[in-house]
Amino acid sequence: MHPERVLFQKGPLHIRLLGSLKEKTRVAAKRTARRTKMRRKQRWRLKLLQKAMPMIRKIMKKWKT
Repeated sequence: MHPERVLFQKGPLHIRLLGSLKEKTRVAAKRTARRTKMRRKQRWRLKLLQKAMPMIRKIMKKWKT
C-alpha cells in the first residue's frame, strides 16, 4: 500500500475517491507528454511535405499528361 494512499482509506467516499494526488498528476503529465510528442511528429511531417512539394508537383504533372 502506498503511504499517500493510506491517508484516504477511511473517511467519506469522495475523499477516498481522491486516491493519491501524486498518481493523478503523473497520469496527467504522461498524457500531455504524449500529446506534445504527437504534435512534434506532425509538425516534422508537415515540414517534410513542404520540402518535398516541388518534386511532388513535378511528378504529378508527368502523370497528368
